[in-house]
Amino acid sequence: MDHLTPSSSEKTAIVQQLIGSESLKNAPTSIALLRYLLEAHLEGRHLKEGIIDVEFFGANPTAQKGTSRVRVNMYNLRKKLDRYYETTETPDSWRLIIDKGQYDIRFVAHIHPEEEAAPPRSYQVSQAQLLAPYLFLGIALCGIGWLLWPKTQPAIWQDFLASDQETHLYIGDAFGYQGQTISGGNGWTRDFDVNSLDDYYALLEENPTLKSQTKPTHFYYSTRMAEHAAYDLGRFFQQWDRGLNIQYSTNASFSQLAAHHVIYVGRFFHQRDFVYLFNEANPYFQIQDREIQFSHHPQWPDTVFRVMAGTLDTDYTVVSRVQNAQGAAQFFFFSNHDIGVMATVGYFTQTDSLEAFAERHGLTRTEPQFTAVFKATGKERVDLKLEVVRVVGHAND
Repeated sequence: MDHLTPSSSEKTAIVQQLIGSESLKNAPTSIALLRYLLEAHLEGRHLKEGIIDVEFFGANPTAQKGTSRVRVNMYNLRKKLDRYYETTETPDSWRLIIDKGQYDIRFVAHIHPEEEAAPPRSYQVSQAQLLAPYLFLGIALCGIGWLLWPKTQPAIWQDFLASDQETHLYIGDAFGYQGQTISGGNGWTRDFDVNSLDDYYALLEENPTLKSQTKPTHFYYSTRMAEHAAYDLGRFFQQWDRGLNIQYSTNASFSQLAAHHVIYVGRFFHQRDFVYLFNEANPYFQIQDREIQFSHHPQWPDTVFRVMAGTLDTDYTVVSRVQNAQGAAQFFFFSNHDIGVMATVGYFTQTDSLEAFAERHGLTRTEPQFTAVFKATGKERVDLKLEVVRVVGHAND
């Protein structure tokens, strides 16, 4: 075997194959981390623990170091890669390696045992044998193109991907106002009862003294969920040469939401506009404060899923693909902590998991609508495990 380094396109194909494998496909954090490592590798950047903590996990560059999340997640990724290479039936020609204690990836040619044991032979080279390497190269390039090029638009996403209509991605952010804080200083205040300018002016009417102490601001707050979700969705749409118009939920208007295909990622607590749209479109699910209520289904019993705000390692997540009265498609990813949105967005932007999900729950191109409840668990909001709790399909009216 030739031990030359694979090309950039071959490296990308190797990573795509790993991402779609059983070992990684339900591990969105490991998938995102592997993509990040590949990009750094292709750009020729040498990674260190501190760089990964800031660039990938969103750590404050000036904060005191001490978190183990980089090492923990790199360890988990190595274990998943080891599992893949131990269980794959057809050995790959190249192996992606992350050496222990290192953060850069490398590609190593894998020599099959029968190749190592084969004795050298002398023979006369024919014209066909001289052309064989070029034939194999052409087949390999076609194979790489086949791996990278999407075959069929997933049924769940077809309305978004096949339409000329623009898709708007709304990131759930938090409204706040500027002025005197509760500690007496000056800064940005987040009040969970104040989620829009209308709420803010209503607060001033009830507390006139705040008129001289505070003022509205254009500065809003979003968590690291935003960058992870935007990255996964942007990459997914780019596969079909489609773009996303990214906005914050605090700037949303009902006229925009009705006129365009919409994706929402973020909290459902204190996101009244998007919760209203979800509740209007759903025949069986309703979101009320910190409860996900399921009722009136002909087969399933009524159930209430209670979201515990104080539990950071477990997150109930609602994913819903619906259609509004104007015929525009809407995709909601709701959870009150980062881990739920990050896990489900990663799951629903992987072709293999999408196909398996659609087949398992009977979703088709003519009937792609559903609502699902997932439970995401993790440590320090990473190393996620995603569990399907309930999935209900519902037809277009």
